[in-house]
Formats: sequence, structure tokens, C-alpha cells
Amino acid sequence: MDYKKQRFGKVMNICYFDHYSVPPKYMGNRRTFDYAAKFVEFGHKVTIISSSFIHRTDINVLKNKEHIKTEKYQGVKYIWIRTFPKYQKNDYKRFLNMLSYLSTSQILQFKEKPDVIIGSFPTPFAALSGWLWSKKLGTKFVFEVRDLWPQVFIDLNKLKSSHPFVKFLYFLENSLYSKSDLVITSLPFALNYFKKRGFNIKKVVYIPNGINACKNIDKKIKSLPSSLLNIMNNLKSQNKKIVIYTGALAVYSGLDTILKAASLIENSNIKNKVAFVFVGDGSEKNSLLDLSYKLKLKNVFFHSSIPRDLILSLLNLADFAIFHVATSTYGQYGFNSNKLYDYLSVGIPVIFAAESPNDPVKESGCGISIPPQNPEAIVEAIKFLMNLSYTEIENMKKKGREYMLKYHDLNKLAHQYICTLERVIKNDS
Repeated sequence: MDYKKQRFGKVMNICYFDHYSVPPKYMGNRRTFDYAAKFVEFGHKVTIISSSFIHRTDINVLKNKEHIKTEKYQGVKYIWIRTFPKYQKNDYKRFLNMLSYLSTSQILQFKEKPDVIIGSFPTPFAALSGWLWSKKLGTKFVFEVRDLWPQVFIDLNKLKSSHPFVKFLYFLENSLYSKSDLVITSLPFALNYFKKRGFNIKKVVYIPNGINACKNIDKKIKSLPSSLLNIMNNLKSQNKKIVIYTGALAVYSGLDTILKAASLIENSNIKNKVAFVFVGDGSEKNSLLDLSYKLKLKNVFFHSSIPRDLILSLLNLADFAIFHVATSTYGQYGFNSNKLYDYLSVGIPVIFAAESPNDPVKESGCGISIPPQNPEAIVEAIKFLMNLSYTEIENMKKKGREYMLKYHDLNKLAHQYICTLERVIKNDS
């Protein structure tokens, strides 16, 4: 179906409040922009209010004396607002930055009233800001749940359910849920969580992340940073199998397990045949670098994050990819991971090391699933993939791409999203 020609009831004016949304030129949360760009293709107007401080980087979109700036990317209007202070870790500075977003976004001026406001969660304060504006303007409010705060902190053993901050976040979550006209979640098993919380699940719609069809991947390879391209080309010239990890170097990923697997490989009969490449930044980067040095690893390479519109081209240079989550409870409501979907859409065989009720790698047949936090299992998985024939690898790649086209085609999902928003606008309740 040509969704660009699809006739909708009216042109909608959609406004997103999303603290961390970024266009493709930056590395970060892409869900909001991807859907927004599709909405624009369908003929709608979309505005995204986002922080000028790009999450997990040192980048600030605004210059020193600027406090607000409007830009357009692929027809999507971005309103960048200055938030402070800068932060690198999940500490009080990040919390203050969230409050800064809330206060600054409340003094904006709208020239045109939105038909619907979407408050994207996390963070809760961005969603709260969206709800406050919906009350001021008398417009529909959609609560989009991409992560379960504060439940995620409990699952990661960061905070206890009795902590005052957790109780506050539960109160805020309950308020936003009950006051919203619709709840959209990207987590496949979030309904189980909402039922436990006693929420009305009749107004919940599941819409996962989507992926555009892979185009011009080879052409963009030349746009990769020369430092990264040199690493990949050098490893390929040595006929080494490249195992790649892209994305946040976060605590919950338990990436030290991969380094321990790399250490085992350096003392095995395939030590000269395998290399690991990590591309990304995050709170655990320095500790991972220290561990790599301590283990004297010669087969592990780190590179800073790259613009997300280059990720697929990078993956096309690797042989295998790895998805690892250390904490079992973190995935109890399912994964909706851009990283994982990138892997499958390119068709790179994936080592899926996580515990979750959904396993896209097993469901698609594009790789192998193993228990997390098990270096030996990672080594055996790599050996398994290395021993596959060319035909078997190509079959895996095909299955990954077919799976993504069937379940995560962005055109189809954006059409579902738009139809859902239309129903909300038309209904009084």
C-alpha cells in the first residue's frame, strides 16, 4: 500500500513533548522522529519539543547565548530548548536537567493549537509538561510509554519500592495514565505491568518501534568516521570475524561479560580469527576501557557513537552482532530495542543474550539465543556462527529482514499510529 496517498479525515497538527528526541544527524532516541517524519509524509504537521543538550553526549544544539531555536528536519519542526545542567551519569544533575525541561517548556508560545499532544515517557517530566499544555490548550493528550519508570529502577536494583522518589514517580505515572485520552506503549508485554498497577487497559494501544527499508547502505559507508572505517577495514584485511555492539554502554547491558568472552577467545584456537568492536558511549565506558586494559585484550576496539543514519552502513561491515542484557527482571515486559531492530533489518546474524518473554532473534531465525552473563556461552555462539556455511548465513540474513518487514515496517506502523490518533481526536471520551 502507498501510505503517502492514503486519504485521512483531516490534516492533523501533532505536538510531541520528548526530552531526548533527536533527528538522524545525532545519536540517540529515534522513535519520535521516525514516526514524526512519516506523519509529515502522510500530510500532517508535527512539532517536537526537545532538549538542546543531546543525551549521553557533550553536544548542545544551541549556541552560548541562545535559549531556544527552531529547525526543520525532513519537514518535522524541532523546537530546541536549553536545559541545564550538563550531566554524564544518572545522578542528581540528570534529574535537575529533567526539571529544567519541565519549567522551560512551560513558557513556550504556540502560534497554532495542536489537535493532539503526545507526552513521551521517559522522562516523566516531559510527559507531564505535555499534559499541562493539553489542559491549557484544551486538546487531546496521549501518554506514550517507552520505558516503565520507576519500575525500571527497581528492576535494575537501583532503588527500592519504598524510596520516596519511587513513590513520587508512581504517583506521577498514575496521574498521567488516568488523565490521558489514550496510552500508547512500545513494550510488547507492558499490558501485564498495567494490569498489576490496576490501570484501565482498554485505552492502551501497542505500537512498537519501526524501521525504514534499508536503502543506500553501501553509499553511506564512505561517510563513516575515518577512525572507525580504518578499524573495520584493518580487521577485514586480517580476515577476522567482526562481532559488533552498537549503542549505549550502560550498566544494565552488562558488557563486561563480552569482554570476559573476548579474553577467553584470546586464549583459544580462534584467537586470531575474531575481534570485538564497541561503538557507543555511556556511563560504563571508562570502566569497560579499564577492564579491557586489565585483561590485556588485543582483540577489542572501542569507538565513540556515530550519527544514527550511519549505523546500518556500519553494521554491513561486521559479521555478527551481539545483544546483551545482564539483569533478568529488566526485560520482563519485553524488549523494543532499536539496536536489535537495526541488526535484524540489515540481516546480520545476532547473538541474543537476554531473558525476556519476547525473543526476536529466535522468532526470526536470524542468529542464536543464549543465557546472559555467560562468557563461555558467547564464545560457543561465535564458534557456532563461524562454522555455518555461506548459504546458512545468507538464509539467516534473509529471515531477519523478512521478520522486520512483517512486524516492524515503519510505513505500516505509522499508518496504525495515525489512525489511532484520528480516533482519539474524533471521540469526546
